[in-house]
Amino acid sequence: MTNKNTTKKALIFSALSLLLCFSMLVGTTFAWFTDSVTSANNIIQSGNLSIGLYWSTDAQNWSEVNENTNVFSDSLWEPGHTEVVYLKVVNEGSLALKYHLGINVDSETTGVNQAGKPYKLSNYIEYGVIETNEAFADRKAARAAVTDGKSIAGGYTQDAKLENTNDTEYLALVVYMPETVGNSANPRTPDEAGKIHLGINLVATQVTYEEDSFDDQYDADALPAKIIATPENIQEVLAAAEPGDVIGLADGEYYNMSIVIPCDNITLVSNTAIADHVNVNGKKNVKIIGITFDAYAPQPVKDPKNGTTTILANITSAEGSKGAENLQIINCKFVDLNGVSATKTDYCPIAVYDRQRTSGASNNITIDGCTFDTNAAYYVYMNYPGTGKGDIVIKNNTFGNVNTTLSSGTAVYVGGTKNNVTVVNNTVTNGSVTVSPHNNASCTYSLKVTVADNNFVNTTDADMTVIGLRNFYDLPKCNTYVEGNVANYGLSEIKAPYVDASAYECYDIAADNAIVAVPLADAYDANGDQTATLKDALKTPGATVVLGSGDYGQVPTIGEGTTVIGTEGTVFASNGTALYYNNLNNATFKNITFFGSNAQRWNYAKGTVVFENCTFDAKGVYAIHYDGLTGADIVYKNCTIIGWAALGSGANSLTFDGCTIIGNGTYGLIRVYSDATIKNCVFDVADVNTTDVFQDGIHAVDCTVTVENCENVNGAIEDIFNISGTGVINNN
Repeated sequence: MTNKNTTKKALIFSALSLLLCFSMLVGTTFAWFTDSVTSANNIIQSGNLSIGLYWSTDAQNWSEVNENTNVFSDSLWEPGHTEVVYLKVVNEGSLALKYHLGINVDSETTGVNQAGKPYKLSNYIEYGVIETNEAFADRKAARAAVTDGKSIAGGYTQDAKLENTNDTEYLALVVYMPETVGNSANPRTPDEAGKIHLGINLVATQVTYEEDSFDDQYDADALPAKIIATPENIQEVLAAAEPGDVIGLADGEYYNMSIVIPCDNITLVSNTAIADHVNVNGKKNVKIIGITFDAYAPQPVKDPKNGTTTILANITSAEGSKGAENLQIINCKFVDLNGVSATKTDYCPIAVYDRQRTSGASNNITIDGCTFDTNAAYYVYMNYPGTGKGDIVIKNNTFGNVNTTLSSGTAVYVGGTKNNVTVVNNTVTNGSVTVSPHNNASCTYSLKVTVADNNFVNTTDADMTVIGLRNFYDLPKCNTYVEGNVANYGLSEIKAPYVDASAYECYDIAADNAIVAVPLADAYDANGDQTATLKDALKTPGATVVLGSGDYGQVPTIGEGTTVIGTEGTVFASNGTALYYNNLNNATFKNITFFGSNAQRWNYAKGTVVFENCTFDAKGVYAIHYDGLTGADIVYKNCTIIGWAALGSGANSLTFDGCTIIGNGTYGLIRVYSDATIKNCVFDVADVNTTDVFQDGIHAVDCTVTVENCENVNGAIEDIFNISGTGVINNN
């Protein structure tokens, strides 16, 4: 390690452990025997399926891999650090075999960086896999051999055949931290370092290579299925299928074959088949397991709203008026084997389009453990799924680079749903997750949306919003949880509000708190008074309450730790005082207008009270007035204050930051009795030359006021300073 006093070379106290796991899968094959029979001069012996995986640090001395094998488990990673492990895969049996080699993040501990933000080390470690049986001369040579480095978060897979005994494949795994990584992956303390355990998994199965006296297809049914289909007989198998059948697709290409699920309770499974399209056809209890789908010639799907063809999809849910029920898509791969997906501007691997939005909607859809690696407008697109009686679960998937030239980079879109939606433990590269519940103001169903523990990877270094929530303003009974997601890369971070540009409402979602959304229609009773729903929501400790556009009258009691978020047109107003006699304790208000003869008066505060992007419009005297502050920290950020702001003694701190403060002809602008900081503010008072102290812009009474970078539109900032008693105003 070279010691340099720079941020880029600061030691990254993060450990990467490579765990090599070895397993062999032969399925329930009838072509593999384990015994032998001897008869006189003739010996009949079973073929043997056996595969070996070995590792080395020098490509000379090899050790067999087992479930306890570890390499560079004690390494501390910093920019420029590089490790190499050499692997070889050997056919040690007598049967031809096909193997699947996967290198993935087996487990990961999220770290906390120097800025106090969570980070995943997998976002900052890259790798390359090179076919070689010779060791690299040095670190420079190993890095030079990696011509297409990828994030380790995306994982690696290789499928290959070893047809003869002792056939061997050699690979070098080069893992490194780029020199460009800075403090975003530098842990705050050694105990808060990010850690990765990489798993290498090798799975082998027979291929239809061996011959008997007739042909090479005798082991085509070596699948975990009782019914075996081939590209030649798939239509006959489907036509004869009955509920409960498990249909195995033998090795082959199932292109342009219109694979339509014929009845309920069908499982379609394969280890090797490549298909372009499966139509679930609105059937119940369908499972699609282990199939590789190619972008070659997917099926066109019509939009149920306008009947036009908009999507080309590998898996679709309905051709008729009924959606799929209990659909499971497990361990499937969506790839571009023919290099055509870039030309398909409306390509989407999984499209669930429902023809009817009520009784015909799909319910209970699970997408688990799949890999998406194509250019696609969307990877998963669901339109009006659910009748409020099911769940959509999208978990443990790897979504490769979404084609942002064709769309907004949406990996998962679930729109108009009444099902509960859970999106967890996925890795998403250059894409986003958007959930838009069905727009139903009565909310007669209970919807829960969870977007948690996902890893968003951005390789473009462009700013993007990775979680989009829409239409929630009409769902007051809904629970929304956004927690444990990590995306601190480039210019992007997980940050509130979790919305994209076309979202209807903006939410600031705490990690463990549910949003209570109160639309205008539900805020008042028949007499025009605030309902118990609104009052209960606002006084709930720790709640986040989102208000739609409208006049909500006088502010009711605010609970401790409550956050109140308005949208455009959210107003609290009264003929007297909008915010009146409230005990504010660690409360936050955003995007709200307070309007009345007094906007805010006779309030008390404890803890930290924040007003952000709010307007205080007093038609009488007080825009802001506190009678008791009890050690509170009061913050007004980017607010417009029209009228007189008077803040009494006893505060720990008072801060006005980025505010516009305008006189309204009654008294002055800011009068403080506690130490205050006023910065980046603009003052506009009608008459700065009056001898009446109440007309002055900034009045310090027995306290110290620090003024930084402020402007008086009617003259110098000093022209509006006034002090009383032991007051001091420092102009910085």
